[in-house]
Amino acid sequence: MAFLLSCAGHVDDEIFAGRYIYGHEVSEFRPCDEDKAYWLSSATELIAEVRALASSQAKPYTPVYLKFRGHEIFEMAEGFRADYDYQLYLSEVIEFSADYPQTCR
Repeated sequence: MAFLLSCAGHVDDEIFAGRYIYGHEVSEFRPCDEDKAYWLSSATELIAEVRALASSQAKPYTPVYLKFRGHEIFEMAEGFRADYDYQLYLSEVIEFSADYPQTCR
């Protein structure tokens, strides 16, 4: 578990917690107890350690737990991001781990 740098907050920021999957052309976030899948965008320096943890798992595309402050974005998407109906922007990583808390299933 770790705390990272944050960028300037956004008026619509809220707390999200769930599963983050990172890999080649994938940056997917699924909140705990929800079926929605979001494309997760962020400044590279804010999420670098989370991506390193996700990439170090035994199998590619293994989800890691991520809790962060961010907001939904509504903009035209291109490429693999366009495959997602929803998009989030991460403003601050609160915590992350290869293990999930009991409250996130």
